[in-house]
Amino acid sequence: MPKILRKYRVFSFLILSLFFSLNGNAQCTITGTSVLASTYNPNPCTALTGCNGVLNIGNGTTATNLVINVALNLSCLGPIQLIVKNGSTIDFSSGNDYLTLATGSSITFEGTGSLIGTSNCTASERLYIGTDLIATCNGNGPGTDFSFTQLVTAGGYNPLSVNPASPSVCGSGSFSFTATASPSSGASFNWYNVPTGGTSLNNSATYTTPSISTTTTYYVAATYAAYTTVRKAVTATVNPVPTLVLSSGTASQTVCSTSNIVNTVYTWGGGATNVNVTGLPAGLSSVINTVAKTVTISGTPTASGTYTITTTGQGAPCTAVTLSGTITRNLASTIVLTSGTQNPTVCQGTAIPSTVYTFGGSATAASVSGLPAGLTSAISGSTITISGTPTASGTYTITTTGHT
Repeated sequence: MPKILRKYRVFSFLILSLFFSLNGNAQCTITGTSVLASTYNPNPCTALTGCNGVLNIGNGTTATNLVINVALNLSCLGPIQLIVKNGSTIDFSSGNDYLTLATGSSITFEGTGSLIGTSNCTASERLYIGTDLIATCNGNGPGTDFSFTQLVTAGGYNPLSVNPASPSVCGSGSFSFTATASPSSGASFNWYNVPTGGTSLNNSATYTTPSISTTTTYYVAATYAAYTTVRKAVTATVNPVPTLVLSSGTASQTVCSTSNIVNTVYTWGGGATNVNVTGLPAGLSSVINTVAKTVTISGTPTASGTYTITTTGQGAPCTAVTLSGTITRNLASTIVLTSGTQNPTVCQGTAIPSTVYTFGGSATAASVSGLPAGLTSAISGSTITISGTPTASGTYTITTTGHT
C-alpha cells in the first residue's frame, strides 16, 4: 500500500505523500512499492487535491511503481509537472489503459525513472497531455509524438516551444529565439548552452545569441512557482560557405580545331558537397573526383561555347557558387595545290606551268619566300599563283598568315 504523509497535516484517506512549499503551492509524492491507478478512481482529484504544482512518482530514494491498471485521468489537477523519480516507473503492462494529464503539463524522468509497457509493446498503452497523444509503447497511433523509449531517452516532455524552431545562417551570425510556455501565466525563463547544470545565459523569453561560426545547441527552461520544466533544446545551425576555385589550367582558352585544350581543374569545398557542369562545348568532358573534390575539364572541342560549374549540396541559406569558362575553337589554316605542278622541271628558257594554291581555314593571306629567280607570285582573293621562267633552280615556301 502507498504511504500517507503531509508536511503540515495528515489526512488518513489520502494514499500519497503531500508536501507543501512555503509559497503555498502543493507538491505531491506518490510512494509505495506498487501503487495501483485504480486506487485513485473514480475521483482521482479528490485523493490528489492540491497537487496543482508537482506530482512526483517516488521520492528518488525508494523505488515506486505506479501501475496503470485502469484509465487514469488527472486533468482535474490542472497543468502539473509529473516527475518520475530515479528508480521509479509508470507501469502500463496491464495493457489497453492510459494516463492523461491536463494541457500544459510536462513530464520529467530523473535518473533511471522510466515507463514500462506490455511485453509485446502495442499502441494500446497511451500517455496523453490534454488531447495530444504524447506517447504509446511502440510509438504507433494517430498523431503519436514518441514511443515510450523515445520519451524516456529524451528526458521527458514539456510544453515549451521555441521560435524559430530550426534556424540556420551561412558562415556566421547571431540568432534570436523566443520561448513560449503553456501555461504562460507565472512562467519565467532561463537560457543555457548545456542540457543540465551550467550558468544561465539570459533570463527573458527572448534570447539573442552572440555571433557564432559553428552549429550550437541552446536550451531553455520555464520556471513556475513550484517547479521548473525540462529544458527545451533548439539548435542554431551554421552552414559552411561553399567555395569553388580554379586550381590549374585556364578558364578561357582559344585553340585550333584539331588541338586539345589545356586540362582545367576546379576545386570545391566549404559547404559544397559536389558540383554540376553544364554547357560544355562538344568534344569536351568533365571528370568529378568526390574524394579530392575536384572537377577536370579536358578534350578536343569541335565547337566554341561557354560552360558553367556550380556547387551543390550547400545548406540554406547559403547559395551556390558559380564559375564559368569560355572555349573558342578556331579553324586550322589550310593551303592546297589547286592547279599546276608543285615541283616542275623545265628546260632553260622555258616557263613553268602556272601553279595555283588556295588557302583557307582561319588564314586570311599568304606569303611566298625563296622563289627562284625569274618566277613571281600573285595573290588574288584566297589564291596565290606562281608563274614565270626560272633562270635558276630552287625551293620556295608558301606560308599562310592572319590565322588565329
